[in-house]
Amino acid sequence: RPPRSTLFPYTTRFRSTGIVCAAAASVVLGVGVRDAVDLGLTRSGADTVASKQLLASRAVQTEIPEGEYFDQLAGLLKREFVDPIDDDLMLASGAIRGMVLSLQDPTTIYMDAKDLPVYRKALSGQFEGIGAELVFEMPPTAGPQPIHGADAPPAEPGDLVASGSRVPRVLVTYVVPNGPADKAGVEPGDWVEAVDGHWVVDAETVDLLRMTQQKVQSGEWPVSKLDELRKDLREKTKKSITPARAMQRLSTGSGAMSVSWHRGERVLPTQIVAGPSRVAPVTQSEGGSLRVRLAPGVPQMLAETLKDRKEVTLDFRGASVGSWEIAKGILEVLVPAGSYGELIREDGKPPIPVTVAKGASAPYKLGVLVDAYTRGAPGVLASLLVERAGATLISGSLPQEPIAVEWKTLPNGSGYTLGIGKWKARARASSEVGQ
Repeated sequence: RPPRSTLFPYTTRFRSTGIVCAAAASVVLGVGVRDAVDLGLTRSGADTVASKQLLASRAVQTEIPEGEYFDQLAGLLKREFVDPIDDDLMLASGAIRGMVLSLQDPTTIYMDAKDLPVYRKALSGQFEGIGAELVFEMPPTAGPQPIHGADAPPAEPGDLVASGSRVPRVLVTYVVPNGPADKAGVEPGDWVEAVDGHWVVDAETVDLLRMTQQKVQSGEWPVSKLDELRKDLREKTKKSITPARAMQRLSTGSGAMSVSWHRGERVLPTQIVAGPSRVAPVTQSEGGSLRVRLAPGVPQMLAETLKDRKEVTLDFRGASVGSWEIAKGILEVLVPAGSYGELIREDGKPPIPVTVAKGASAPYKLGVLVDAYTRGAPGVLASLLVERAGATLISGSLPQEPIAVEWKTLPNGSGYTLGIGKWKARARASSEVGQ
């Protein structure tokens, strides 16, 4: 068995304020189960488990440290499973996958060994799938709360069970020019309704059910409206997929696919022939601004591009993915050495200082372009440059508390993204107070 220190290096929990990446509902006939697996909803019902007899008895309950819990469960699987289990790494990786998904954060995405290389290539601008950057987005909290108790309309097969949680939607933040999605007319801000005739479970449907239940209960609407909604849900759930599976299909799939998108109040059907598309990691527009991807090697490319230049405008519009480590490398190219604030963490964790050890020999005159889809590590970098490095915000509004994301790779080739801290406006390190 691998040492415990190698099994549990990835248990850091980051909880962005007001955001919980969990399913708001479970759809019967299997959709709820798939949501639980894809979005990390499966969890122990209590903090205690039966020592040494985790599955054999529920009579005696005793608290077990987390490390021993894993050791005992792994031992139980080896003893009780019908076939031999010789791969300890498989068990450890499965445990880490469960831990990552249990964070229930939309910035934290698990990728298996097959999908991770695809996502990493996309960071550098080599896209598969539909040729677009996709993120999980939590829709705004809105709508009435569900009615519970004896006065609630009776549940029927096909109902969504309102749980107080929320379902993320798959949102487009950037479209590769002349790529498959671009040719099909997809735009930033579109989010997925259906893929190849399979409805993607969404929070809007949950909100509609809640509202209908309340309207029927209050007598404003007839029961027939609730019956109509239930009928519609029954049809949708016959062919449905979770947001996680929809994102995987759109990001890694190939060939013809039918995708319906929400754009405002409209639903737009498109036919997309998925396949490879490409955009350079550092691209200069006709206006002279530079679009910089947060990918390996980009800081060096940027430094070479900026030779003999004294000013630069960076285009972060639609930028939503990339590693914070790369963002720090880009920062080293652009600004002089010094302290530039800190990333805030919760639960009493100390903030992460943002410092530049070497930096640019002379400061550049910086400009920044952002839009409503600038987020993640690019959003932190853009905000930091404007609020701490004197850059001019040329267009758009800075994102609210963007989250710095890092990429982690596991020994079996799988990996995940992890939010490590968030940037708050005018964040100021304690060491700078009074300066």
